[in-house]
Amino acid sequence: MSLTPAEDRRLNKIEAEILTLTRLIKGAGSKNQLNRLLVLQQKTNEELEEKVEGLESEMSDLLALARKLQ
Repeated sequence: MSLTPAEDRRLNKIEAEILTLTRLIKGAGSKNQLNRLLVLQQKTNEELEEKVEGLESEMSDLLALARKLQ
C-alpha cells in the first residue's frame, strides 16, 4: 500500500520533529550539569548586580556634583 503525498509529507514532518526533540533532549545534559550551570549563572548574576550597584552609586554622586555646578 502506498502513501498519498499528504500522508508522506505528514510522516516526514513527524520524523523531523522527533529528530529535533531527540537532539534537544540529548543536548540538555544531566540534571547535575544543569544544576551546576544554574549555580554558575546565579554567581554571575550576583557579580553583575554588585557592579551595577557600584555604578548606580557613582552616577548618583556625579549627578549630585552636576546639580551643585548648576
